[in-house]
Amino acid sequence: METLHGFVKASRMPPPQGKEARMTDMLVVGHMMDYFERHPETNTVATGELGKELGFTKPMLTHILDRLEQNGVILRTQSQTDRRVTLLSFSESGVSQFRKDREQALARIRRILERFGYEDVRVLLTLLRRLTRIYEEESHAAGQVRPNV
Repeated sequence: METLHGFVKASRMPPPQGKEARMTDMLVVGHMMDYFERHPETNTVATGELGKELGFTKPMLTHILDRLEQNGVILRTQSQTDRRVTLLSFSESGVSQFRKDREQALARIRRILERFGYEDVRVLLTLLRRLTRIYEEESHAAGQVRPNV
């Protein structure tokens, strides 16, 4: 358990150059892009809906969204129909910034995985898939099914 916790904690750390997006930022922005592809009729998503789909706590999502807004990637607006709802959209430069950040993040992941070697990476991915499947089965058995998005 300590090893898993250590990995999760390390993956949340800022990248070494400080200019790349964090993995959690990339996850949120990537999920927003996926949402907009699935819902082409809209260019906004409610923070609550995004948080549910990602499984993030409200404070964690708020912290990530604050950073993304500060970096000019996303915009927050209040819903015209329900003032309690905050809507998210991309800024003009948000999508292009995400693509740049994604390339940098993928390059970093490649550098990290190259240090393992092909066989170790293959075993790691196999075990991660198995761990994910088992975790999902356990969650399903406990009635904690999350939509597969």
